[in-house]
Amino acid sequence: MTTLSDSMVTRWTRLLERLGDRGDARALWLILEALYNHPAREYHSLTHIAECLDLFDLVRPGAHNADCVEVALWLHDCIYDAAATDNEERSADVAMVMLREIGAPLESQTSVRKLVLATRHREPPASMDESLIVDIDLSILGSAPERYDAYRSQIRSEYQFVDDGAFRVGRSNFLKNMLARPRVFTTDVVRDRFEAAARANMGRELEFLNQVML
Repeated sequence: MTTLSDSMVTRWTRLLERLGDRGDARALWLILEALYNHPAREYHSLTHIAECLDLFDLVRPGAHNADCVEVALWLHDCIYDAAATDNEERSADVAMVMLREIGAPLESQTSVRKLVLATRHREPPASMDESLIVDIDLSILGSAPERYDAYRSQIRSEYQFVDDGAFRVGRSNFLKNMLARPRVFTTDVVRDRFEAAARANMGRELEFLNQVML
């Protein structure tokens, strides 16, 4: 039976071959798999990456450099510690090391680093490829209600070191900030698919949190 990892390792290997792999793809996969399978990860796992890649396959024609966007999606959460504030920077560092290891062009290394850093969601995307990766990373917000509920439960588990009161305040602030945006998603293709559902999901969660905090 084909497993998630089986199908993903094939895709990973083919991607690295296109980027200049010199035969290190399997070793790098084992590192990547170990990072994403860390037991503290409930949401930021290989399942999240698989969901991102599924959506990317639908919007791929809009990418300027599709292979760079794809490898950035693979690596954007490879380092994740819910208590840290520099996960994206450290993930970008890992991306640079891996791309140098396979002999990827310097231009590709630089592009991937920028794309990974865009998933900090601190500044507006500076290019179409950054817009795509940012929207794909946030697309869980517009998922079906049952998937969204599983996602928010997974996020709570990742922040189990935070007490309930502090978590509710932080999560509520995140939801309010997202809902206050003129657009949750920056690209039309993702916005048309997920905007309405994302606002409904976040509004429902925020209403629940507000009731709990009363």
